[in-house]
Amino acid sequence: MQSLENGKQARSASQLESSYHEIEQIWESFERERMDFLRNDEIEGEDLNTNILYSGSSGAPHISDPTTLRYSKAEMRNIRIKPDAEPLMPHVKAYFQFSEPRRIRAAERTWQIRQKALNHIYVRKANVAKNLMRFSPAAMYDFATEAWAGTDFHGIEDFITTVQRYRQTIIDYFYDKKAFSSRKWFAVDQGEVDWSDLPQFSYRRKDIWNSIQHASSDIACLLLINVVLFMMTFLIFVRQEV
Repeated sequence: MQSLENGKQARSASQLESSYHEIEQIWESFERERMDFLRNDEIEGEDLNTNILYSGSSGAPHISDPTTLRYSKAEMRNIRIKPDAEPLMPHVKAYFQFSEPRRIRAAERTWQIRQKALNHIYVRKANVAKNLMRFSPAAMYDFATEAWAGTDFHGIEDFITTVQRYRQTIIDYFYDKKAFSSRKWFAVDQGEVDWSDLPQFSYRRKDIWNSIQHASSDIACLLLINVVLFMMTFLIFVRQEV
């Protein structure tokens, strides 16, 4: 039994490692494309900040976690442009027009790999454990109340789907506003960005009938158990009376 469990853990670790390697390759490919663009554009060198930074701060935070497959590379800038760097602005805008859509696509591909791996490794295992826990009436009661309240796995999955739709809405908003070709995308020397028309996130739970449908199997099992226990208790009581 122990060797079987060790084998499962080894397979899970191997799949995580393989998926993480795929994700690394995606971002390495993005980084190569980005650096190739900088090497071949009209701006000298491979660091934009050296040529345009007058004041402010910039950074490139990198998140990496092989156990959960979290991986991202972002660029953050809060800078003012050198007065003598104004002629370079068309080239700087071209860089962001080139890099940001590719960064978005890299993030999307990362999520696809991550979702597939996590579903296979963790979600399946959780579903098996959940089904085994149904042998306990207390666990079935928990599952039924979670489903009724919309806080079960289906509710979480629905929330994640809503967040993903909102992410795409924000990306579409940026494209519609031509944000990546705007100076305000990378500099703060022309005033603040107007976010008044930014789409707002909203999440509405599915209707109560959907929750009832998810809870119905556990509720039915609980009712059946109660009926069986009542009948057994009644029969025992009748026999004792006789």
